Amino acid sequence: MSKNQTAEFSNESTRYTSSYLDLPHGLSVLNEYQILENLEADSVLDVGCGNGANLDHLSKQLGANGVGVELSEDAVSLLKKKHQHNAQLSFTQASAHALPFETEQFDLVTAWSVLHWVGRNEYLQAIGELLRCSKKYLLIMDFVAAEDYRTSYNHDPRFFTYKQDFAEAVSCSGIMEPILEKRWYESNQTPGEIIEITSDQLNPFYDNPISYYARKLVLFKKNYDKLPLCSAEDFGN
Repeated sequence: MSKNQTAEFSNESTRYTSSYLDLPHGLSVLNEYQILENLEADSVLDVGCGNGANLDHLSKQLGANGVGVELSEDAVSLLKKKHQHNAQLSFTQASAHALPFETEQFDLVTAWSVLHWVGRNEYLQAIGELLRCSKKYLLIMDFVAAEDYRTSYNHDPRFFTYKQDFAEAVSCSGIMEPILEKRWYESNQTPGEIIEITSDQLNPFYDNPISYYARKLVLFKKNYDKLPLCSAEDFGN
């Protein structure tokens, strides 16, 4: 991504964070699918945390310290002000493909509706950073389509967003295995209503191209033993 593109997306980060600062965002999905049930985590990293609502919810439900990342310094300033009375939360400016954290620093890493923003030159690097920072779990939610495609960003046609299934890229690492997977769209008739769909029903613009967008959520668990350990003797002379 060029410096100009980074600057433009930084501006969009500020616009998005300020526009949605007081909305509950994805809490209905977390509650509907009981994502946090039997999940033990003392630390959470939310990459592309938006208004911080999901991070705040995760932190409270898990009793964990939370760190939120946004691309723009202005967005981070807004988040710090909004959540200034919550000592369990902190916020920092960074890009998804260059996270300033130690390897396996966080028990749970989340990327909620983030990867479709990431330029394809940085896509695998961003996924690698999510994997690197996770000690136990990785939770990713994003748009999903029957077939991968890109589209001009509606706020700025010079840029693209990408509808591409992320699960295979994560699983190809050999150290993450999916333990929960859901697909759904949100009803515009009943705010917050989650309507689950199957892979056979999957469509990038399910039912209505304006109101419904299919989404996919996968909870991965880190497992270094996923790939079998072999020695030279296993392959003969």
